[in-house]
Amino acid sequence: MIYWTSKLGKKYLKSDIEDYEQQSKSELDALRRLPANRECADCGKEHTVWASVNIGIFLCMRCGSIHRGVGTHISIPKGCTGTYLWGPDEIERMKLRGNQYCAETYGGEMHRPSQSASDEEWRRFIIDKYEHRRFCGDTNYTKTRNEIEKEMDLITFAEDRNTVSASRTVAKKEETDFFSQFGV
Repeated sequence: MIYWTSKLGKKYLKSDIEDYEQQSKSELDALRRLPANRECADCGKEHTVWASVNIGIFLCMRCGSIHRGVGTHISIPKGCTGTYLWGPDEIERMKLRGNQYCAETYGGEMHRPSQSASDEEWRRFIIDKYEHRRFCGDTNYTKTRNEIEKEMDLITFAEDRNTVSASRTVAKKEETDFFSQFGV
């Protein structure tokens, strides 16, 4: 058996990933067409062709190239077009996050360099934004972790012989207090 490992570290049978390729490309293209994901998460230019899988953002060609040079401890970039295979865990990460979520989480829009800034200036901005989280305070994002968890889809992974299969379950909007039935 031949295994394929996603950029997020999950192992799958390569034949399963190849069978899933058409579906994953369709899902990825649909995600890229969402209004917030059409524009690069860093510079705001239209036409996203790269993604940072660990962060969960879509990027333009230039910013994707810069992300490739900042180190995988900060960003794990992957092409959205061409021959790249995408695993279910990577698609789910992009669904759970996306550019709007990341803008609300990391901020930075008010500190963007100009489009004509050097790649080195953009590189420093990207490192400050994602590694040092220097701009997190300039967002209007006030949701609690519990509110976020209730809104997002949960990923359930079932492990079987070094392979992982992913399935989606929708989080319940309201939780039931187990002890209330006992008058506590």
